Parts: sequence; structure tokens; C-alpha cells
Amino acid sequence: MPAWLRTQFLILCGAKIHSSVRISSHVFIGSNRLSISKNVFINIGCFLDGNEEIVIEEAVRVGPYTKFLTASHTINPDIFRRAGISKNINLPVFVGRGSWIGIGATILPGVRIEEGCIIGAGALVIKSTKPNGLYAGLPARRIKDLPLAHKN
Repeated sequence: MPAWLRTQFLILCGAKIHSSVRISSHVFIGSNRLSISKNVFINIGCFLDGNEEIVIEEAVRVGPYTKFLTASHTINPDIFRRAGISKNINLPVFVGRGSWIGIGATILPGVRIEEGCIIGAGALVIKSTKPNGLYAGLPARRIKDLPLAHKN
């Protein structure tokens, strides 16, 4: 299915997606709880679980095989773990305008990636970021401030 047709299909299913969005093939989208602004590109093989809302703002680029996870569960004492008893925890994921998410990065539930961030390849983002930073590692941490455009 061509990328433009995939976008139109998701819009018909109730997702809030700008018509300029391009979603490559083999992208798993778990629900219509999706809000994607204009000029966003989601590369091949990404996983968006859809248990809670995923918001992606304008001009974001998502690298191949990135995972957006919105579901987790409580950590219980051993007797409950053995019995398979746990409470689901669903938290939204937000990606701010102009951010880039590197290949194979994983974004955990409740994380806000603020405007202008770059998330390095293979990073595990367990906490929200601050704007305009390069984040990398396991877990991801801010390793560099990114330059801002000069205003005249």
C-alpha cells in the first residue's frame, strides 16, 4: 500500500493525521489513538502500540524500527507475579516539533520528547527530555545542547 494511501486509511479509521504525513511500510499501529501533525515521516518497521495516545508534532522524523510504547504494568511482590496478577499502566507519548528519533530507539510510556531534540540510534528514553538536546545511550541522557537559530 503506498504511503499516501496508508495515511488516508488511518484518517478514515479515526486517527488525527495531517494529509502530508508519510508512513512507510511494515509500521505497526495498534489503534487510532494517534495525532500526527504536518510534514512528519515515520520510517519502515516502527511499532506504535496504541494503548494510550501518541502525539507527534510538526516536522518530526522517525528512524526505522523505532518503538513508541504507551503500556506497562505495576511491579508486584513475587506471589502476584507468579499468579500473573498486575495492573496495566497506560501513559501517552509526546514528540515535539522538529525532533528526530534515530533508528531503533525505544520511547517508554509517559515520555515527552520536547521540541528540537535528537534521540540517538538505539537509545532507550525512560524520562522526558528538555528542548533542543541530543540524547543517547541506555538509558538515554542529554549529551549535547543543540544550536538554536538566531533571530534577527
